[in-house]
Amino acid sequence: MKKLLLILIFAAFSSSFAINQDSLFNIWLDKQQDDTTRITALATFINEGVLFSNPDSAHILSESLLNYSDKKNIITGKADALNFMGVSKILLGEYQQALGYFEKSLAISEKIRDKRRVSISLANIAVIYDNLGDYSKA
Repeated sequence: MKKLLLILIFAAFSSSFAINQDSLFNIWLDKQQDDTTRITALATFINEGVLFSNPDSAHILSESLLNYSDKKNIITGKADALNFMGVSKILLGEYQQALGYFEKSLAISEKIRDKRRVSISLANIAVIYDNLGDYSKA
């Protein structure tokens, strides 16, 4: 049930097109592509390719996404990377670490007034509190 909720929350990140995962990763590796294209490709690769099947790898890839987005000052990439890192930690049962990532993503999303990303962060924070049995905070 809780994994289903996570899947539904992150469906907002999913594209409506089935894209070959190798192609997405190759776009990320192609330094000739513009920065936002590379960031979008890696975010989609993480979300649709490895997040729920291999959360450890997703976390490592999300760190790369975060670092690159920070270096290129692409704020939405940072917010997405932090959310992916949080989801990977939820899947690994590391709720306090996940909460920290979601709170950072929430702060970024609120700063740029991105309502969709704010709602995703808040929903993920609610999932953590629900898993911890703190229903009033959830």
